[in-house]
Amino acid sequence: KIIESIPEEYAPGMVKFWNDGIIGVARRTIPRKLGAVYCSNRPCILFFIDKDGEFHKIREFEEGNELGIEALALSPNKKSLVWFERTLFKDGKKIYPGPHMAATRVMKLESPLGDAIEVFSENQPSFSGDYSHCCGIFGPIICTNPWLDDSRLLITCIQGQILSPVIIDIENKSLEVLAKDESNRGVTVLDVNHGYIIGSRSDPSTPHHLVVTRIDTLKFESVFPSTSIADMKWKSLSFLDAESLTGLAVLVYSEKNSKVLVLPHGGPHSSYPSVFRRELVFFNKLGFNILLVNYRGSLGFEEKSVWDLLGNVGDTDVKDCDAALEVYLKEFPASKENVFLFGGSHGGFLVLHLAGQYPDKYKGVVALNPVTNIAGMAGVTDIPDWCSNEAGLR
Repeated sequence: KIIESIPEEYAPGMVKFWNDGIIGVARRTIPRKLGAVYCSNRPCILFFIDKDGEFHKIREFEEGNELGIEALALSPNKKSLVWFERTLFKDGKKIYPGPHMAATRVMKLESPLGDAIEVFSENQPSFSGDYSHCCGIFGPIICTNPWLDDSRLLITCIQGQILSPVIIDIENKSLEVLAKDESNRGVTVLDVNHGYIIGSRSDPSTPHHLVVTRIDTLKFESVFPSTSIADMKWKSLSFLDAESLTGLAVLVYSEKNSKVLVLPHGGPHSSYPSVFRRELVFFNKLGFNILLVNYRGSLGFEEKSVWDLLGNVGDTDVKDCDAALEVYLKEFPASKENVFLFGGSHGGFLVLHLAGQYPDKYKGVVALNPVTNIAGMAGVTDIPDWCSNEAGLR
């Protein structure tokens, strides 16, 4: 049966059967379709289509502001629907629609036409290195079967620069970050089944490998022995003041390497978690140490930091990359002849700025599909709002 009651200005997705009907999320497509893969700031509605085919808007606004919605999860007993959303500030209090990615709050619904209930807010204390509390839900990764029981689901999200499993208790409105136990750091949850959790764990020098834990112990162990890359190490570098860990870099290095590659991520609202990446091995074996910079505005540290970058691109993010290099050079002194830049998209934007603003520090630069003209980009991209938002224009 073709359901024709969905308004033409919305594209439906993430649909699930629930209470003799269909629940789902629809993104607005009029006046234009906008890129959504890396953008959680697209106006959405939560909708329900009942058994008679009638279309109901369940959630569209929050205090007059639009919503961006990510991921739906239906509890095993079918009594609760959980989703992740953020506010798009149409009221002018903040730049609209805001950074392309940001922290989300956890919401639940106990009946299709009931009231939405907030489980966990997007506004949390900044990351301090203490994993006993959650600094926010950034880019949640949800497997097909995430439920530990009818009221607890297990997701993966970044905390600081660590990927961590996080338990969300929708009944008690609480979260538990499992990264407080070192065995759970760098784990992406793949499945929950029959009392066991299967995941994939890695770090910058150890490739992805299967890990497993029982639900009652929550300490992941390797299924098969894992092997790290020979002569390749990694550690974290903090390059801002000691009271704020909103700036962290992942350093992948070998004692014998004398060259360094500064590699800021794209986005800009994404991150470099401390996980395995094949290109790091490639660069390392070519004789480079690699400095992966999570500048202010990166995900996983605090919501305020994400918003503070708007209007400051080319300034604070560039200064942070330079500060990270200075911290590196104190431990691994190197001349300009051995310092290089590499980045793509917004990372390309940053390496070009670094080469231009600090020409005496770098020997060479590689910029992949860089943003070189934000104003010119606005007329040709499928995310024109990115240009105005990152420039700080309301």
